[in-house]
Parts: sequence; C-alpha cells; structure tokens
Amino acid sequence: MPPATDLHWRHVDVVKTIHKYPIALKGNNAVDLPNGAVFRHFGTDGQGRLKFWMWFEVETAEELMSRSFRIVATGDEIPKRTVYRGTVVVPPFVWHLFEDY
Repeated sequence: MPPATDLHWRHVDVVKTIHKYPIALKGNNAVDLPNGAVFRHFGTDGQGRLKFWMWFEVETAEELMSRSFRIVATGDEIPKRTVYRGTVVVPPFVWHLFEDY
C-alpha cells in the first residue's frame, strides 16, 4: 500500500470511478459532473456511438458542476473559449471534442 503521504490514497472512504457519457454531434452538450472530475478519453463504444470518459472520486456529499462539451468536424471553425479534449475517427468522418471554459 502506498505511504499515507500519497494524496491519492489518503481517504479510504473515497471511491474512484470512470464513467462514460454520450455526446451529440450538434450543439452544446451540458453534463453535470462531480467537482474535480478529470477528462480521460474521447472515442466510440462497442456500438460505434460517440462517448467521452471522465474519471472522478465519488464521495457521499459530492458537489456537482455543469460542464459543456461540443464536437467539431475537421475543417470547421473551433469555438472560442474552448480547450481541446481529443479526436476520434469514425470513417469517413473525423470528430474533435472541445470543452467550454
């Protein structure tokens, strides 16, 4: 077991999980996530549907915050005030995921 000084292991009552979320091709996709959730991956599930995965620690009284994601096709304008999260190829298309900030 890691030493008690390792912040990732300090709280034994915290459960770390990864969750996947569907995302629509058009518009702004608002998702309520626990405060501090970390983006992990953008891709497709086994059915070819676009999803993104988030990692977070779940506590009993976790505060949620709304975060917004959008997909941009190759060649389209990248929205202002966004951060790049990943790219997925779904032939013949290439999609890019951005998060608003």
